[in-house]
Amino acid sequence: PSAIRAQDAAATTNSVIEVKSEGFEFSQLSGVAVWSGNVRVTDPQMNLTCGVLTGKSAPEPAKAPGANGAKETPRTPGDALNVPILGGKIESLVAEKNVVIINKRDKTRATGEKAVFNAAADTVELTGNPALQTPQGKMWADVIVLDRGNGKLRGVGNFRMEIDSELLTKTNKTG
Repeated sequence: PSAIRAQDAAATTNSVIEVKSEGFEFSQLSGVAVWSGNVRVTDPQMNLTCGVLTGKSAPEPAKAPGANGAKETPRTPGDALNVPILGGKIESLVAEKNVVIINKRDKTRATGEKAVFNAAADTVELTGNPALQTPQGKMWADVIVLDRGNGKLRGVGNFRMEIDSELLTKTNKTG
């Protein structure tokens, strides 16, 4: 099995993301990595399982010429060091086939056939019969969007929700 550990260089903590799968393929030229077969992702905030996970790393910034004015040698497909997906910023992740995401903090469980994580927007969009189960209830829609950066949750198309009725009747009595 393939096991890859990636660390975000910008993170202030030593948070490690571990990806395990039956197969792995990476194109250094395109910055695309594909994990396939029984994919399991563990990070400090959540666990994810799916059939296929595709990651795209952000392009590396252009490098200035060397101190002597010479241009740096461009990377070639055989250059095995400094692989962007393993040490660079992840631009997007697409999880497909029986996607299950579990938030470790509150045990919220999201499921669907496809989940798209956009790093710049800090959003996760679930499609393919998506469902979200929280301690407060459950929701379904054609598309469920978790806007992590703004702390918002949105259901689009054929929205349905079940809420724990005790949440509607409990009030904070202060006197």
